[in-house]
Amino acid sequence: MGRLNSAPLDDLTDGFFAPTLHKLRLTVEQITAQSLAELQASLERVNTAIEHPDSFPVARVELVAKAGRVMTVIASSPDDTLYEVGILPTLLERKTLILERINALRPAAQIKDFRQEVTTSVSDPETRQHLLKVLDEHAAMEEERSERLDRERAELSAELAAESTSLATAVAFTELRSCCLFGRDRCVSAGRE
Repeated sequence: MGRLNSAPLDDLTDGFFAPTLHKLRLTVEQITAQSLAELQASLERVNTAIEHPDSFPVARVELVAKAGRVMTVIASSPDDTLYEVGILPTLLERKTLILERINALRPAAQIKDFRQEVTTSVSDPETRQHLLKVLDEHAAMEEERSERLDRERAELSAELAAESTSLATAVAFTELRSCCLFGRDRCVSAGRE
């Protein structure tokens, strides 16, 4: 049996969820343009959305044979729906992007640079020690935050893998179901073997 191309399905679901993601300020374009503070707020929003994926609309998908190929399209009626795709996989992808952007903008490197500057520029030993202590405290907080984000990223990757496997299973089942319903000749003529 052949495989459906997942890229058109991703494009289809991205288009379906685009208005919702835009309202939440979670489109790729919005996330990549956000400051560190805005990214922290987006992380909170995406976490809340991930906790409640059932509160979002579901993309009902059907398979349509056109020009000898099987294509995925938004179902024209509930009766035509072969499977449903929720927003959760997209939210998990957006969370990954947010975490990557936060990591990229994190000021750890700045703290290191400030520490070097204080060491070389501040002549008063008491003031230098105080400033270095403050910078070390900030560096420790940043490292703790980084470790927490790395743990979240690892958990998120595992969730994404599970969702991808679930979606691939649903697509394969739908293809098999279509072949059973329409017969092997219909599957072969639709571009699947």
